[in-house]
Amino acid sequence: MAEDQFVIWRAKRQMRLAEQFQAFLHERGLDAPTRAVAPAFLLPLIDRASIEEDDQLQDVWATMLANAADADSAAEMRSAFVSMLGEMTHVDVQILAKLSAASADPKFKGILPTSMLPDSVGDDGKGRLPTGAVAVSLANLGRLACIHPTSFSGWLHFEQLTVTDLGKAFVAACTPASRRSLD
Repeated sequence: MAEDQFVIWRAKRQMRLAEQFQAFLHERGLDAPTRAVAPAFLLPLIDRASIEEDDQLQDVWATMLANAADADSAAEMRSAFVSMLGEMTHVDVQILAKLSAASADPKFKGILPTSMLPDSVGDDGKGRLPTGAVAVSLANLGRLACIHPTSFSGWLHFEQLTVTDLGKAFVAACTPASRRSLD
């Protein structure tokens, strides 16, 4: 009986994913995909996205799929992005989006202070290291090579960091072309 309930739940999640995918295509003025998506990318994406419980995070999956299916999307699609997103929480995605957006701000010169996360990128003047959920999120993003922490005396910490090229490419793959923000 529990297995039947899971099959029904997963089918509902797949339907929601398909609806969001179609909605994101329609936002782009498309009625259907304009580029074939390689099965090696598509099947793992659908498999993982169909078990995502968080609607906001499932929307990120649908956006990645829409970018992959849109011939006008300049975002690079890599199978690694499916694995990476599967290992992130919504908090991870939000923080990475904020960091990626701030990395283009000339006032930071690519070195991003993190003491004000998760609300914003910046320095609160207290020299605090991230703690709690933010620290765990930054460690996960570092593990996934999306960010690179600074190093002092051989110790890595996340008081300041940079967004890697992989992190920027991942954000582009998961971001609607119209918004350029994962939030």
